[in-house]
Amino acid sequence: LYVKGPGLLVWQLLLLAVLVMKLLNARAAWRERQLAWIGSRRGMRVLRWIVTAVGVAVLLKAEPWLGAVYMIAAVGVMALIYRGLRSYPMPWLTLIADENATRRRFNTFFSAFADVPAENAQVSARRYMSWLPARLTFSKKNAF
Repeated sequence: LYVKGPGLLVWQLLLLAVLVMKLLNARAAWRERQLAWIGSRRGMRVLRWIVTAVGVAVLLKAEPWLGAVYMIAAVGVMALIYRGLRSYPMPWLTLIADENATRRRFNTFFSAFADVPAENAQVSARRYMSWLPARLTFSKKNAF
């Protein structure tokens, strides 16, 4: 569609630009995992997504030189922001949490097709329901 449409950038250069953006996004995702505060991690992820979306739009709709200028400026600004945030050299706790979340997603997916040995269920408090057990009495009428 891009080749037949009103694109201003040769498709080979567009492919190269998208691959460079992919590598930069992978590097930025690693820097996000190193950040010490979860709020800054989430904020930087959203900012990275916005910058990437605008970058793709500029590459597709604007002059090629303007896309190159935008990408260089965006990389510079994002690098300055990442440099200013507090981070860990090796984010072990974040990596362990990410690995556990990935394992849970895989187990959930595969359990739809086969019996997967279950790990211990993760217990989480539901504050919107915490008032209910205090009102229930242990009697036969409240049983199933």
